[in-house]
Parts: sequence; C-alpha cells; structure tokens
Amino acid sequence: MLMASIKKVSFGPKTILQKEGKVSNKIFIVEKGTVRAFYHKDGRDITYEIATQNEFIGSKSSFFMQTPGNKIVETIEDCVLLEFEYDKLQALFEMNQELGKVGRLFAN
Repeated sequence: MLMASIKKVSFGPKTILQKEGKVSNKIFIVEKGTVRAFYHKDGRDITYEIATQNEFIGSKSSFFMQTPGNKIVETIEDCVLLEFEYDKLQALFEMNQELGKVGRLFAN
C-alpha cells in the first residue's frame, strides 16, 4: 500500500522543492543526487541539512504539522527522488493502523 502511494520524480539542479513561508505537502527520499535544506539569516543562506542516497529530505516540521515553514529545500544536482504527498500518507495512516504508528513515530 505504501509503495503504491509513492511517486518517483526527477529534477535538475537548483530546483526549489519547498519554498519559504509555504506549507510543505511533500517530503522526499533521495534515490540519486544531492538535496539541501536551508534558511535565510542576515542575508545569507544557512544550510542545515544535506541529503544523499536513501536519506529523507524536506521541511519536516512544516510537512507533519501542516504549518508554513521557514526552510527552503533545493536540489544541488540532477536528482531522482521518491515523493510522498501529505494527503496520500494520511489516507494510508487512516486505513492501516501499523503504518499510522510508524508515521507518528517518524513525525516525533
């Protein structure tokens, strides 16, 4: 069920996956490439996370809390990502209690 709700997507370098001030409705696992998450402070980009193969990336607090985030998520190079959409995951969590438990643990 989980695999059926995941979408494989490809992006070129410098693609913005999550914008500052927006609610994140997607989170990703990197299959190929490198992605960074950063924020702006005093006119500078502050990178706080870099994800490579098999790592999660996204504005996690914005995604799980469904509130606007201050993080920007951007590809550094050509990437192939596994995309999880918030609404699809929530529907799965409602249908399957075990997946719901895993989702709640991951969100904490």
